[in-house]
Amino acid sequence: MIPLGLDQVQIDTAIPLMAGVRIARFRDLDARDLAGWARLSDQCGADSVFGSDWFVGAVLTHFDPDGAHRICIATDALGECYGVAVLTPAARLGRVPLAHWRGLANPNRFLGVPLVRRGREAAFWRGMFAALDWQGQGQAALCLADMPADHRVTRALLAQAGAEGRMVEVLARHDRAALLPSADAALPLDAGLSSKRLARLRSLDRKLERDHGAASCHRLGLDDDIDAWIDAFLTLEAAGWKGRAGSALASAPASAALFRDVVRSAHARGAIACLALDVGGRTIAMSSFFLANGHGFGFKCCFDEGFASYAPGILLLRRIMAMADRLGITQFDSCSAATEATINGLWPQRRELLDIAVALHAPLAELRFDSAMRARQAW
Repeated sequence: MIPLGLDQVQIDTAIPLMAGVRIARFRDLDARDLAGWARLSDQCGADSVFGSDWFVGAVLTHFDPDGAHRICIATDALGECYGVAVLTPAARLGRVPLAHWRGLANPNRFLGVPLVRRGREAAFWRGMFAALDWQGQGQAALCLADMPADHRVTRALLAQAGAEGRMVEVLARHDRAALLPSADAALPLDAGLSSKRLARLRSLDRKLERDHGAASCHRLGLDDDIDAWIDAFLTLEAAGWKGRAGSALASAPASAALFRDVVRSAHARGAIACLALDVGGRTIAMSSFFLANGHGFGFKCCFDEGFASYAPGILLLRRIMAMADRLGITQFDSCSAATEATINGLWPQRRELLDIAVALHAPLAELRFDSAMRARQAW
C-alpha cells in the first residue's frame, strides 16, 4: 500500500518507453554512456548531486573492486540518457532472507535518489520496473534507502508503483535538519532560535576574539590549491576524536581517496564550497558542502578540539549561512544524522527521508516479498 501523507504525482502515460533501460557494469559503460550520464549530471545535479557521474564514479572506483554494482541507464528513442540508477543484488534485507536489488550505499553518500531528468520521472520508473521484472535472477524487490519524501523522483516512484499494482513497504522513516524555502521569507538563518541562544552564540564570537584575535572565514577560490585544502582537512579531522576512533577519512585509504576525488571533481566544476575558519593564523574549523542551482548539500566538516569550548563548528556554520544570499542558496539539506544535536538546535526545519521497498512482478516475487515483510514486522 502507498503510505498516506505523501503528495502523489500524475502518472505521465503520454511519454512511451522507447529505447528502455540498459543494465551494465560500470566498467562496461562505453563513451556514449559516460557522456550521456555526464550531461544528465549537469542538468539534474541540483536535486540529485549524490547520483552525479563524478560522485558515483568515485564511489565505485574505490568501493566496488569486484564490479558487483549495476548501472541502470534509461535512454529515449534518440539514445539520450534521461535517468541513471545504481543497484546491486543482495541476499538479505536486514535479518530477513530476501533476494532483492539494493540502491548504492556508502557512508559518504547521503541521498539515495536516482538521477532523473525533470518531466521523465514516470517513464523512468516504468522502464526500471519492466527491466528488473524481466531480469529474472530471483530478485523479489527493489529497495532504496534515503529517499527524500519531498523529492519529485520519490513521489513518482510511489505513484508508478501504485499505478502498476505493486506492493510497497516503507521500511523506515527518519528526518534531518534542513533549511527549506519559504514563500514569504528569506533563508531563515536564525529562525527558531531563542534570544538567549542567539546571545550565547554572539558571546562565543566575542570570547574567541578576546582570547585569540578576530576570526576570519575563507572560501577556497577556483584558482586556489584544492589539494592543500584537502590535505589540511584530512589532517585536522584525523587529529580529533574520529582519528582516535578510527572513523576519520584518513583512517581508511579508500575513504580518503574517495574524498580527494569527489572534492577535486566538484571544485573543478564550481559545485562545492570549501571553507576554513581561521584565528591567529591557525585553522580551527573546516567545512565543505555541494552547490547546485540554489541547492546546498552538507558534506564534510571538522574542527580543532583545542578550541572546542568556543564551538568553532557552529561559528563556521553561522558564517556559511550568512553568505547564503551571495551564494544563491535557496534551500539547504544538512545531510547530517537525525541525532546530530548541534545542527538540530540551530535549524528547526526537517527533511523526511524514507527507505522504500517495492515488489517486482516476477514469478513468486510478491509472495516472497509479502512473507519477508511479515517476518520483518514480527521481528
